[in-house]
Amino acid sequence: MTTLKLVFISLLLLSVASHASLALRTQLHSLSESSNSNNYLTTQELWFNQTLDHFSPFDHHKFPQRYYEFLDYLRIPDGPIFLEICGESSCNGIVNDYISVLAKKFGAAVVSLEHRYYGRSLPFESTTTENLRYLSSKQALFDLAVFRQYYQESLNLKLNRTSVENPWFVFGGSYAGALSAWFRLKFPHLTCGSLASSAVVLAIQNFTEFDQQIGDSAGAECKAALQETTKLVEERLASNKQAVKTLFDAAELEIDGDFLYFLADAAVIAFQYGNPDRVCSTLVKAKNSGDDLVVRSSCFLDIYLHIYMYGAIILNEIKSIPVQDKVIGTLGSQSLLLLACSLMTLLIFSHSFVGYSLFLCTWKLRTLSILIPVNGMTKL
Repeated sequence: MTTLKLVFISLLLLSVASHASLALRTQLHSLSESSNSNNYLTTQELWFNQTLDHFSPFDHHKFPQRYYEFLDYLRIPDGPIFLEICGESSCNGIVNDYISVLAKKFGAAVVSLEHRYYGRSLPFESTTTENLRYLSSKQALFDLAVFRQYYQESLNLKLNRTSVENPWFVFGGSYAGALSAWFRLKFPHLTCGSLASSAVVLAIQNFTEFDQQIGDSAGAECKAALQETTKLVEERLASNKQAVKTLFDAAELEIDGDFLYFLADAAVIAFQYGNPDRVCSTLVKAKNSGDDLVVRSSCFLDIYLHIYMYGAIILNEIKSIPVQDKVIGTLGSQSLLLLACSLMTLLIFSHSFVGYSLFLCTWKLRTLSILIPVNGMTKL
């Protein structure tokens, strides 16, 4: 009887999985289409051959660099060209933001160039120290200059004209904002202006003022909890570094300085992007109740980074995979677990995290990992 029940339940689950798989496929496809149409002016990739080393008279190697163009608003023949600089992340298209509003107002084309070594603009297959020697802001500035010349010529060819120079204006934020400002200074003949938003134009090697500001923003009680957590981590690194790194899922980080940097930066992100209470309430409560601050910190930061900060990244990863690969095609021993994880991922994103005790699905190397229970979360 027990065997018959198990068979019946198995068949029922397989049937549910089959129907849920079709629903999942449809909803993922719908999510991808609506996101592309609403969030981007274009995601159509274009490529050109970029110089690998702009400062060597002998090395003429090239690498493919990705860019995007949007010409719907261009006023022919003399409309401006807005160059939106992508920074230290993958550039997946031209975002439909305030630049598109300005482009429509001024009759401008919008182009965007992916930064070397990021996204799909990779000069080498591996990122060894030797291969990273061409990764610098100086090389990136000349990438922009070369691209600017290339694109102007290609646009002239497209419009069947010669020797025409449209006015160029560059945009960037944060690191890309610094590139925008530096580009205007370095190549004033190639651009008529620059908008550098939150630009980090002044490099400070030992920027202790940033840490001081975090302490002021945290308040005395939270600052004390953060400092005690750091002290405890440093002590455990000295006695059993592998155990403490494993606790934070960072066992592969061999250099202790790298581990401590990422640990500090993970907490600081909450302050920088407007969620200080997420860190402070957790650590202060743990400190006052006598809980292990290191363990509490590791659990919290893992959840925070996956849900609060990187939810959009996880969703983009899902969208970047062909629809037929997003759904479990064969029902193996883990198929129902993976399907449940996929459905919970959709539930998380489609309901904005409100009112659920969630199961967090992490997306690592394009494979859904095991379900992590997150209990008692009512509103993020």
